[in-house]
Amino acid sequence: MLVTADERIARLARSLRNQGRAEMGSWLEHERLGYNYRMDELSAALGVSQMRRLASHLEKRARVARIYTERLSRFAWVRPPVCVRTSA
Repeated sequence: MLVTADERIARLARSLRNQGRAEMGSWLEHERLGYNYRMDELSAALGVSQMRRLASHLEKRARVARIYTERLSRFAWVRPPVCVRTSA
C-alpha cells in the first residue's frame, strides 16, 4: 500500500504497478520498466479484514520486539534496532 499527497509520486506508482504503462498511452506503450502489482478482489478483501485487526497485530509485534531486545541486550556485541511506534 502506498499513501501520498504528492501527485508526481502517485502517477509514478500507478505506472509502475501497471507494468510501466503511461497513464494515457496505448496498451503496448510502456514509459518504464514496471510490475504487475494490480491486486485481485480476494487479496483486497483479505487486506481490508486484516486492517480491522491492525492495532492487535502491532501490539503483538511490539511485544515480540521487546523480548528480542531484552534477550539480545545480554550480548555486548549485539546492538538491537530501536523500535519506534507511531500511532496506528
